[in-house]
Amino acid sequence: MMTSHNVSDHHDVSTAVAADYDRFELLCLHGSPYSERIRWALKVLQVDDYALLKHEVCTGELTLRYKVGRWNPWHRVTVPVAFVSYADKNRPLLILEDGLDIVEWANDVVQSRRGAQETSAEDKKHALDLIPPSHRKEVLEYCNIADETLDYGRGCFTEKLIRNPQLLKNFLEKGQAPPDFLLPLVACVASFFMRTKYRSTMQDGETKRKNIEFNLERIQQIIQEKQRQSDSADKICNLIGESLTLADLYLAVAVTFPIPNADEDEQENASVEDLNIRKKFPILYQWAVELSKQYDRTSP
Repeated sequence: MMTSHNVSDHHDVSTAVAADYDRFELLCLHGSPYSERIRWALKVLQVDDYALLKHEVCTGELTLRYKVGRWNPWHRVTVPVAFVSYADKNRPLLILEDGLDIVEWANDVVQSRRGAQETSAEDKKHALDLIPPSHRKEVLEYCNIADETLDYGRGCFTEKLIRNPQLLKNFLEKGQAPPDFLLPLVACVASFFMRTKYRSTMQDGETKRKNIEFNLERIQQIIQEKQRQSDSADKICNLIGESLTLADLYLAVAVTFPIPNADEDEQENASVEDLNIRKKFPILYQWAVELSKQYDRTSP
């Protein structure tokens, strides 16, 4: 169970993998890019045999801590979280508290299933692997940049919530938003909760912003060079090699959240607005939009 976003803290979880799992539950938060990108990755991997559990902001905190068995308030617990039980009842419940670990587990399950099937060597060579062992370090580095971008956006959203309570509606399901006269109070409580839970998000904010912009500019240059070298103008290039990896999915969500093909007004959000990604990095932004469309980034 890992919660750090540092590349060095992630290790191979394949030892816990078995295709004979009995039940796979995924606890997600509606409107969260952290949850959306995991569901998108599972969709790309064609792992759809999971039960989706909905996490409730603030009110679901105790339930979340009960499920993961962590009650120390100084230990942050966030969603998405996966719970995997196995047919072999002697095996303990597997709890994956980090999105990367969830995708890596699912990715290894897919590889395990594929290895057990009678497929040709050529088919296996071109089979999808979101975290290829030969490029694992690169994938995690890109994912880390995506995390930093989303974390900064979340911090900006938290800061703005008090000034503009209407923003809260963007992260609530239709029909669940409180009456407008209660929005300021609810937004105040939500902002306090988020400040407490994500207390380090906006520390050294200016330094973080400059570092994020530096990394996004570098990635945009990589994409631009790959597009220049591509034989087909319509082909969507990938950040690593010629195949889709988790790095592509994570970056696409980070720079276009919440909806890649929505109306312009609906696309405005904290991370895009405050980092001005669409205007400062138009090639990167358009790449993310097109990749999201090509790989059907819609909730299953």
